[in-house]
Amino acid sequence: MRGDLIEQGNARLQQLNHLRDQLAGGVSGLPAAVVRAIVASALADVHAFASEARSATGQSTAEAQAALQSASDAARAAVAGFQDDYFNKRIFDPYLRFASDKDEEAYRQREQERQREIAEALAEHTPEGDLRANELAIDQLKDAGAHGADRSKDYQPKLDGLEHTRKQLEEKLAASHNGPAHGSAEASTEAAAAPTADSPVPPDVVAILRAAKVAVGDHSAEGHGVTTATPQQANALMPG
Repeated sequence: MRGDLIEQGNARLQQLNHLRDQLAGGVSGLPAAVVRAIVASALADVHAFASEARSATGQSTAEAQAALQSASDAARAAVAGFQDDYFNKRIFDPYLRFASDKDEEAYRQREQERQREIAEALAEHTPEGDLRANELAIDQLKDAGAHGADRSKDYQPKLDGLEHTRKQLEEKLAASHNGPAHGSAEASTEAAAAPTADSPVPPDVVAILRAAKVAVGDHSAEGHGVTTATPQQANALMPG
């Protein structure tokens, strides 16, 4: 969606620049009323697009936030299930095997540290914290698997579930961090550069352009160099 909005915004910016260049080069052959109508029509189109873009961007952001929250909740639920099975019910303990008492002591120390770190990460109540807790749960389960827990029928389903929620949350976090760039589509389409030459543009047209942040030179002679125009001439000035 962002790509479509940027493409449409760039197209309208090009149209405004095209119109500005034509105004800067002179509009002889067109009456001031026709020029005003052309400018007003072009700017109305830009403002309508900007309004649509703001609405679409807001909707997209809300949907992305909802998806992120859903993935975060799923990760928390998976970790909570792991905590209950692993630390409370100890379903993997019967399968654990250690080379020595020292090996088991080191394992239990890692287990306690991860249990504490998981609780701290969940206490943050943020997607980042939930992701960290999910990763720690996977680390602990794999540690147990290296010591025989992978022989349990519950091991692989538990690991697969944690891996799935971790991946989903990582994707949603990455998407939220790569959201729309600062600034709006309206700013992109309205900010046209100032012409390098003086523009024989009627004062009220200048006011319209300035209201839309399209810079033109200031002029005092309304309708300078303007005569009656045909419909074909008016169409030739229309941007795009």
